[in-house]
Amino acid sequence: MDKRVIITSFVRNALALAKSSMPFEEFDKNLYQRVSEETFLSLEEVKNLHHPVYWHLISSQTNSVLQYVSAIRKGEVEKISFREPIEINEALIEKLVDEIIEEWGPRYEERLKKLGFNTSRQAA
Repeated sequence: MDKRVIITSFVRNALALAKSSMPFEEFDKNLYQRVSEETFLSLEEVKNLHHPVYWHLISSQTNSVLQYVSAIRKGEVEKISFREPIEINEALIEKLVDEIIEEWGPRYEERLKKLGFNTSRQAA
């Protein structure tokens, strides 16, 4: 299983879903489902592989693309939204995928191996 294919699916779909500023639970559920369908991984496998992508895309870092918006008042829900307006295009997606692989590649391969995938033929 090629980590680039999985990470690209996560990034592309996360950015597409974030356009709607949907509740976090719905974002999570829809993202897992889309990645599972595109990569033919089970939902459980997808859940085990999402962490590095989330750590890069959705964090408290000022350079992350997305942000987690906490519910402050009763009745509000946590949401995922863009930190600032951006143009989503293939160049941005590739840049984010490259950054994730550079930062998290070895850990991602460890996760894939734990799931039983052979990673020896993957390109960085």
